[in-house]
Amino acid sequence: MLERGRLSQNHWAIRLGISKGHLSLLVNGKRPYPGGRTRERLLRGLDADFDQLFTVEVRPPIAGRRMKSTFGRSFRERPRTSSSRKTTLRTIWNDIRFGLRVLRRTPGMTLVAVLILAIGVGANGAIFSFTDALLLSQPDLPQPDRLMRVFSQLPDGSRYGTFSYPEYRELSSRARAFQGLAAHTLITFSLGTGEGAEIKRGEIVSGNYFEVLGVQPLLGRGLSPGDDQAEGGHPVAVISESLWRTRFGAAPDVLGGTVFINTHPFEVVGVMPAGFRGAYDIFASELWAPLSMYEQVRPRGLSRERWGWGWLNITGRLRPDITLESARSSIAGVVASIAQDFPAEAQALTVELVPAAAIPEEYRQGTRGLLAFVMAVSGLLLLVACANVASLMLARVSARGREIAVRKAMGADRWQLTRQFLTESILTAVLIGPAALPVILLTQQVLMWARPPLEQFAAFSPDLSLNWTLIAFTFLVALAAGVAFGLVPAMQAARTEVAAAVKGDASSATSTRFRTRWQGGLVVAQVCVSLVLMTVAGLLLRDLSMAESLNPGFNADNLLLAEIDFQRHGYDETRTRAFIRDLSERLQAHSGVEGVSVASIVPLAGSSDRMGVRIPGHEPPQGRSAIPIAVNSVGADYFRTMGIPLKEGRAHGTAAPTPGSPPPIVINETMAKRYWPDESALGKRITFAGEEIEAEVVGVASDAKYSSLAESPRSFIYLPFQLAYFAHMTVHVRTSGDPARMRGLLRQELRALDGRLAPNQLMTFNELRQIPLFLNRAMAAITSAFGLLTLCLTAIGLYGMVSYSVSRRVREIGIRLALGADRARILGLVVRSGMLYVVIGIAAGLVLAFFATTLLASVLVLAGVLDPPAFVGAVLLSLAVGLAASILPALRATRVDPIQALRYE
Repeated sequence: MLERGRLSQNHWAIRLGISKGHLSLLVNGKRPYPGGRTRERLLRGLDADFDQLFTVEVRPPIAGRRMKSTFGRSFRERPRTSSSRKTTLRTIWNDIRFGLRVLRRTPGMTLVAVLILAIGVGANGAIFSFTDALLLSQPDLPQPDRLMRVFSQLPDGSRYGTFSYPEYRELSSRARAFQGLAAHTLITFSLGTGEGAEIKRGEIVSGNYFEVLGVQPLLGRGLSPGDDQAEGGHPVAVISESLWRTRFGAAPDVLGGTVFINTHPFEVVGVMPAGFRGAYDIFASELWAPLSMYEQVRPRGLSRERWGWGWLNITGRLRPDITLESARSSIAGVVASIAQDFPAEAQALTVELVPAAAIPEEYRQGTRGLLAFVMAVSGLLLLVACANVASLMLARVSARGREIAVRKAMGADRWQLTRQFLTESILTAVLIGPAALPVILLTQQVLMWARPPLEQFAAFSPDLSLNWTLIAFTFLVALAAGVAFGLVPAMQAARTEVAAAVKGDASSATSTRFRTRWQGGLVVAQVCVSLVLMTVAGLLLRDLSMAESLNPGFNADNLLLAEIDFQRHGYDETRTRAFIRDLSERLQAHSGVEGVSVASIVPLAGSSDRMGVRIPGHEPPQGRSAIPIAVNSVGADYFRTMGIPLKEGRAHGTAAPTPGSPPPIVINETMAKRYWPDESALGKRITFAGEEIEAEVVGVASDAKYSSLAESPRSFIYLPFQLAYFAHMTVHVRTSGDPARMRGLLRQELRALDGRLAPNQLMTFNELRQIPLFLNRAMAAITSAFGLLTLCLTAIGLYGMVSYSVSRRVREIGIRLALGADRARILGLVVRSGMLYVVIGIAAGLVLAFFATTLLASVLVLAGVLDPPAFVGAVLLSLAVGLAASILPALRATRVDPIQALRYE
């Protein structure tokens, strides 16, 4: 048998001789010398033009397992030479060239593999970009590695505690390991410049704040230690470059101008350069005021010199010759000396140092948990993508069975074959990196769009640019994915059977049992992972559905809320009551308004106030002098505006109680049944401890949800705002239509009454209701999206495996049909073969899903971790997808022509 093929630039006559089960190779009628250049040129040509080299025809049968290549044996016995390194590099280069040709010859499969893996790699890259920006990156400040955050240890074990001003003063004066310690706290304030007021974000800072951070102003000066001396005596402020441009038109004479902070005039003394965002990069501050003006900027009615009032964060800059460990040792000595000098005030003071980060440390724990969850989900998506592509590559190995067998016959060992296929996988991975970048950008935008709907997150802007760290991470993940999905096909290639290939049966040249087991195992893994993700997504969606459909005990629709801090704007009790009365009258005059009231606490906002009361016939809990009960100060029309029905009695009313009569209160059903179970609660009296005020129950309201949807029924008291004054109130406006359209009207009426007053928050109740469910909603959305992607990839993988199985069994199916098997039996045979792997994957997935859902117990609101609909729904969905992926190739199998099948090779 003599065949011709092109080798390098020359034509060679090549003979494959078969004798007694052995394979020999002759080049131009001669055996190539083991160490000569003939062998090297032959292999180089084989890599260059393998697809054009051989057309093998074999007449006699061959005992394939006993075949040995004389040429291959000579190659393995070739001694090492001094040029082995050069030969290795040349071999790798040849592997790369041949791998590129293979990818070019199969563009469809290469494109599918790249797109599938780009989704998984891109999702992981996007999550890493958030992790890098929020948890790993340092502040964009000079020498950020020298900046440290200083925290106190709270009594409840919380790591990131704040300091009182006296504690900061003592630490700052004694800490010799630092160039300086700066105090600061994030705030929101009302900013007025003569053109109305709006809520802005800024910081109250110590006079050395800008010096410690290492930044210089663009215009004017920064704050100085002298600005911190007398409380209320230095109304100066430094503004950001963005505020200078938007509110002052970048006017050069801004220095010396006046801005109104919470209606108090402040002189602008400096403008910071563009890009400076404050102590925390992700929350951009727009104004900085000195600590001496804390009562005007953040009114609390407390003395700055009060020990134990923790409200300040501390950032310090280490001296050049000080390490973190030595600074920790030094600060421990400082704390001990403070405790010795102030035993009563600072005995429990503890201090911890951590390197400064771009995010406030109190947000790190929640952020870390959410990012860890999302990273785990995206990792599972990448795992399924790798399994899917590995299954595709196994099919390509089978199609290249003849090529692989001839390579082995010519002396290629398992390592050489494995290296070649891994090279092709790595080349595919190189294409994945650029393809993943658009996926990263899209995922980043989606996650930014889904940020919490809170006022403080309006300025949330982490650095998500395509930096070198993100690009390197993306390509490393792509490379790891390339090795992962290429390892199994490479192992399959190493098991090629030479005899089957020489016979001409390329598809059976590779180990059928090996391929079947690995393809089945990959499908089982994909079904298992997709079931886990769909179960978790179903559980979170069920929890959200239950939370949103739960009746909170009041009408949550068509309700507009405006939160106002009257103390911040300099209002006393008399002015506040007059303002609320006038605002209610003006709003009720509009046709679209059905009710107006106020309350100190908004239901489901997560906050609550408690008061101690004494109830005749009931003892307070052990260790307490009164019974603590949650309270809310509400306006006269509150129950009608909120849609809370009264079971007994009446509301507070607008009339003031007559002198000597007890003030009226309204309680809820739970409190009435608990303390007066066998009689009416109307007319009963309770005493508020501390002020010793006796009040009378005039009404019993239906139970409602107060702090959260998951809370159990509890006692609650509604106090009349006419008697129980709170400076921080929320205006409730019931509208006849969409409340969002009434925002402009509410702002207009607020400006008409006081142009310098701006609400802290202005939102509908349905928007407010989404805030506590944000984490659950984000986790559900991400898990659902990734779960559906994994399910689609699983369906593709199962379809490919069953289709390949059908193509391998065409002759068997033809024989079955020829022997009388009906098409329904053939359909069932093929479907059962595919669904077997689905059932095994579901069984394994249910076990893993049980452990996965138990980890979500702390974030679920109403659903249980073993919610049957979530598990059953995930199983049914997996079965449906598996059945659809199996039945399509099964239907094709039923259309096989037996006559044509018997001729099939």
